Amino acid sequence: MISIHPFLNLKDIAEFIARINSNPASHVGYAGDNAAEIKDTLLHEFSDLALSDSLHVLMEEELIVGVLGFDVDIELGQAEIWGPFIDDSSVDWHDAADILWSEGTRKLDGRIQTYSGFYNAKNLQARQFMNRAQAVKKQNEMIWAAKCVSNEALSNKVIHSEKNMGYIDAFSSQWTSAFTKLHDASFPGTYYDAKAILGRLSDQHKLWIIASNEILYGYIYTEQGEEHAEATVEYIAVNPVYRKKGIGKRLILHAREDLFSGGVHKITLTVSRNNEQAHSLYEQCGFGLQHEMIFYQLKT
Repeated sequence: MISIHPFLNLKDIAEFIARINSNPASHVGYAGDNAAEIKDTLLHEFSDLALSDSLHVLMEEELIVGVLGFDVDIELGQAEIWGPFIDDSSVDWHDAADILWSEGTRKLDGRIQTYSGFYNAKNLQARQFMNRAQAVKKQNEMIWAAKCVSNEALSNKVIHSEKNMGYIDAFSSQWTSAFTKLHDASFPGTYYDAKAILGRLSDQHKLWIIASNEILYGYIYTEQGEEHAEATVEYIAVNPVYRKKGIGKRLILHAREDLFSGGVHKITLTVSRNNEQAHSLYEQCGFGLQHEMIFYQLKT
């Protein structure tokens, strides 16, 4: 007999999600496949609501057979959908998904107006689930990944000379206005505006810039979890006036070196499938295509 459990051992839940998410055919983009990373996120960064209202577990006897989470932003009335993660060797996938969705949305009690789903193109069951819910397919995106190797060969591709524009440095407050203008113009309506990024800066959340005199040429913002060895490039942007001058490549290679020298083993980033110029840049910087993803939105 299957039943909903409000809360269980987070280690068991994280390990279940990691196992299901390691298969492209059941992969959900928000969660990753590292159990320690998943547990850390659930404990420290997941949802404005209590876990008992945000995370739902389906059990059969003593075994977890399904998990569905909602990473809720109450102020914006939005939630990222973690799952459904379902062991379809034990239960019918769609029946289990319907049970979890019904319970999960009931707990949210009308507080969410927009749900976002981010699914591997090979995750056909989740895509069917989104279609049944009448979610709108917004765009296709690609996840690129780089693993820790020597940066020397890659760095040699960038000519280090006086012809290089500006210097790379950690962000400082003198660049607040220029950064805000560039970021908000490059990523209007994104999940972190400039103010949010500046409020998140720490040893694990870093903002690097290329600048000279009064000019900000570009920046890259990365995030690294405290208890795991993976990191993400969340944003990279170059001033349109100074594009095609190697600035993006210099930023990526610098971020790679910083993260890998700090113990990170893997870096990922996400970009639109249609941005072929960016794909070429990431490949030159040692990234390989990992997943093709589809982004959905559901309005209530």
